[in-house]
Amino acid sequence: METMKITGKGRISVKPDKIRLNMTMEESYKEYEVTLSQSSNTTKILKDLFVSFGFQKDDLKTNSFGIDSKYESYKAKDQSWKKRLVGYTYTHRMLIEFDADNRKLGEILYALAHSVITPEISIEYTMSDPEKYKDELLKNAIEDSKNNNIDKLITGLGIKNVGKQSAKVLAENFADMDEVANANYDQLINLPDFGDTMVNDIIKYFRSEKYHTIISKLKEYGVNVVSKSSEIKSDDNRFEGMTFVITGTLPTMKRDEASSLIQSFGGKVSGSVSKKTSYVLAGEEAGSKLTKAETLGIRIIDEEEFKSMIK
Repeated sequence: METMKITGKGRISVKPDKIRLNMTMEESYKEYEVTLSQSSNTTKILKDLFVSFGFQKDDLKTNSFGIDSKYESYKAKDQSWKKRLVGYTYTHRMLIEFDADNRKLGEILYALAHSVITPEISIEYTMSDPEKYKDELLKNAIEDSKNNNIDKLITGLGIKNVGKQSAKVLAENFADMDEVANANYDQLINLPDFGDTMVNDIIKYFRSEKYHTIISKLKEYGVNVVSKSSEIKSDDNRFEGMTFVITGTLPTMKRDEASSLIQSFGGKVSGSVSKKTSYVLAGEEAGSKLTKAETLGIRIIDEEEFKSMIK
């Protein structure tokens, strides 16, 4: 059984209906029995405090409880360093949940601040039943996935030798999935970083009955099959036939922004430098791509020169 992965994001805003109060008590004593006894005493004090606010004793839950031995290092008569037991420390983590009521929370925090014990406190606002929102989130995620660019769809098809970067190149050079599927060998082999093996794998997949069955279903479900990358292209094709490689950190532009501008003027962006590369747009810490471009005699430009090219 083969699986195709299509991703989408679902978001909803939900008002919290529960407050979770997390409390940690930690104290140290010399004797183990005293440590254990004191931990019981602090727990009783806390339970009594919450009972005074209308809770049941069992409403205060234990998250974790432990007693650890404490040691100190000392120098023995023979000048060697040794350790000796000096006491025990208990750590008791507890929590209590109640309906979201900030006034009640304030009263509880005031009582704790004036109590004989001083637990560390953290407050969480949460939901009593997050499961009931799963269906709505899933529905939103499905709707979101319908608006993905086709490079994600191509990646999800699981075509042999076609990764995310190759899928992006296809999305940038073809208007929709039908154009991708009908592309011939010559069209594909001239794409940046596309070799003979990858091109033949692409053609084989898109000519298969399996693909036609899948794409028919996806269209039926409303999944986007039109390239959004090709939509950014303008009538000005000044970079047509040119391949750019972007490397390093540009002073003011993000690399995605520079890529979009190159594509909008008909150019292509590649992830690696080769003899087919027209320009290398280099920023700070350009690394090995810059070195290879220098070796091959590829023209190297900075952001300022690139901006002058797109005026």
